[in-house]
Amino acid sequence: MDKLKLGVLRVLTTDDENILNIHGELLEKYFPEVKTETKCIPDQPNGIYDDESHKIAVPKIISLAKRWQESLDGLIISCAGDPAVEELKGILSIPVTGAGTPTAAYSLNIGKKVGVIGIGKKAPQSYIEVLGNNLIGYEKPHNVKNTNDLQTKEGKKEIIRSAQKLEEKGGQVIAFACTGLSTAKASLLLKEHISIQVIDAVFAEGLMMIGMCRYRKVFGGDNL
Repeated sequence: MDKLKLGVLRVLTTDDENILNIHGELLEKYFPEVKTETKCIPDQPNGIYDDESHKIAVPKIISLAKRWQESLDGLIISCAGDPAVEELKGILSIPVTGAGTPTAAYSLNIGKKVGVIGIGKKAPQSYIEVLGNNLIGYEKPHNVKNTNDLQTKEGKKEIIRSAQKLEEKGGQVIAFACTGLSTAKASLLLKEHISIQVIDAVFAEGLMMIGMCRYRKVFGGDNL
């Protein structure tokens, strides 16, 4: 079977190939049936971390996606805020997903009391909509202002503290609301500190995209 060629669109601007390609490398590790190509939008070295940075990123994402789609089977916007995803569903001829909705949806298959960790002031809207009353709490790691802060020693300590708070609140599962937590390998980190399951956003976005591509091949339909 031919491998699915997936575009991984990063909302963090970087010239460091190791940082740029890490989500694609993780996806290829988790799902051997895919081959990834990664590109990033310009002029956002701190990624998306609030409403303003989200708003600024949307037209950049749309522009890059439109130019890129012809060579891809599917496109992942590797951000838990799902920026431009709804707009692109009406523009692209290939399946497109972000990380947020897949992560929130998958978490409900693990437990009905879901805690969320992210870097914004509140959980992204897709998590609020998907989880509803199943959302038992949201934690933003202390002093973490953007995705780069998650990669520091202090940032990782605060990730642990946030997860422990959510477990203490009665959470049965934790959903990541930032793909930078995947870059920080926070899922593996937390296994040593909490007893509940963690849903990694990069894994969830890949799982959703593969399902969309396979479904479209079997049943047809646009953006499925």
